[in-house]
This record gives sequence, structure tokens and C-alpha cells, in this order.
Amino acid sequence: MIYTLSTFALWLVGAALIGAVIGWLLRGLRAPSADQTAELTQEIQRLRGRASDLDRVTAERDRLSAELEVQRAVVPDAGLVAALATARSERDELAATLAQQSTWVGELRVRLWNAEAKTRDLQAVVDANAAYGAPSKPNLIEGSRSLGVPVEYNDFTLVEGIGPRIAQLLQERGLTTWWALANADVELLRSVLAEAGPKFQIHDPRAWPQQARLLANGQWDKFATLAAALRHGHPSQ
Repeated sequence: MIYTLSTFALWLVGAALIGAVIGWLLRGLRAPSADQTAELTQEIQRLRGRASDLDRVTAERDRLSAELEVQRAVVPDAGLVAALATARSERDELAATLAQQSTWVGELRVRLWNAEAKTRDLQAVVDANAAYGAPSKPNLIEGSRSLGVPVEYNDFTLVEGIGPRIAQLLQERGLTTWWALANADVELLRSVLAEAGPKFQIHDPRAWPQQARLLANGQWDKFATLAAALRHGHPSQ
């Protein structure tokens, strides 16, 4: 009986101690005061403000980065600027050279025109003087028999090196007879070929006046011999 009461008493004391401990713990876990709540609220607001500032800084950083990329695209590289300056300098030098050469070409053209005009004037004098000494018309029948081809009076195509086209060019220049061709200046003949184009410049007109003189004088055999010596296989034009 005594043991039972002692045990019960110990249980009561233990329960009291446990209650005291629990009460003490509960007092330590009581709700925060109003001051503490206000401090927490202010801290939360401050942190929210800093977060908002951080968002603005991030947005500004992104904007500045975008502007930097745009400026890099607009502003050329230093190497490109130097290359552009060099190209412009070379362009200006070439333009100056071209202008100078154009001036030279213009001067040469004037000199050429003057020389051609003088040549035409001299040729006119030669033609006028030659007309007084022109031989009479040769025997064309005898010429056809000697040359073995039909001979027409003042036919330039009989001359070795002269074809229908060149004959036309000479006639357009005023050379219409064998006698006129016989007294023509070789430089005049060369100028006719030069004006006609590159394919005509391969012809050598130096022997044309001599051949034409033989034809005009009816010296058929001498003409045939000279033409055979000059013939080198190129077709007449």
C-alpha cells in the first residue's frame, strides 16, 4: 500500500515537472510583438524595393547592350576605313591620269585631222597636175588577151591586194581611175585602210600606185609579171 502511494506521489511530481517545462516552452513560443511585426514588414518592403531596383538595372543593362551592338554595326572597322581611303585615293589618281590621257588623245586627234586635211589638199594638187599628163585609154582587148581575164577600164580589182570592198573605199575617197591611183600618196592609201578597220590594215598599199601606172599605160605584160611577184595567197577584199 505504501509502495503504491509512493509511486503515485512520484507520478504526480513528474507530471508537475512536465507541466512546468511545457509551460516554460510555451511561453518561449509566444507570438511576436507589434514592434517585431513592424520591423519584419519594413524589411520585406525594403527587399521588394531592392528587387524592383534590380529589375530596372537589368533592363537598362540590356538596353545599353543593344545600343552598343547597333553602334558597332554602324561604325566601320578601322581597317575598312583605311582600305576605303586607299581605294578613293587610287580612284582619284586614275581619274587624273584618265583626264590627262584624254587631253593627249584630243590633241593627237586634232593633229591627225590636220594631217589628213593637208594630205587631201596635196592629193588634190597631185591629181590636178596628173590629169594633164594622164595617158590615153589603153587597148582593153589586148589587155584581156595578155592577162587572160576580162579587163574593164579603171577596174581597181585587177591590182594585186585590192578587192571589191577596198576598191569601193578608194572610190569614195575620190580615187576613181588607174591614173589617179598611180599618183596617190601611199600614206593616203594607208589612212583609207586604217579608217576602214583592223582587217583592212593587213594590206600593204605600197605597190598599188606602181601597178595602177602600168595598167593606165597599157603595159600589160609588165603588170602581169609584177602582180605575180606580189601575189602571196591572201584573198583580195
